[in-house]
Amino acid sequence: MEGNSSFNSSNSYPTQNWVDADCGCGLRDPVRTSHSYANPGRRFQGCVNYQEPMGCRFFKWVDPQTCPKGLVYGRHLLNKIGQMEKRHEDFKRLLEVAEMNKEKLMKKIDKLSRMNEETHEWEWDEVVPTMKCNGSVMYT
Repeated sequence: MEGNSSFNSSNSYPTQNWVDADCGCGLRDPVRTSHSYANPGRRFQGCVNYQEPMGCRFFKWVDPQTCPKGLVYGRHLLNKIGQMEKRHEDFKRLLEVAEMNKEKLMKKIDKLSRMNEETHEWEWDEVVPTMKCNGSVMYT
């Protein structure tokens, strides 16, 4: 049987593979992939109620144990993923700060623009009466 799972934890992500329930809960047990340090990339089947306080404790590995070289490679990938997730969070925070600074700057620009308009109106009112025109040339 195939379907979608809503299960999500820090150590595993669902796949679209379902295996008939072996746990006795009567629910379908999704096949998930471990993202733990001990078993990176290894698929397992576990009851969807596994993390519930009174939940079922059914669990079994679908894949054989990973070879030592595979563990090194898998752990390296997990470390890289962790670094990328941290950088992603750092960039999100930087973007938030930039957006806040942008809003502050836009308010300052608006305020300065209004002040500039008021100043130009005042200056123009003062300058116009003192200007004389001789044809196309203006002088004071």
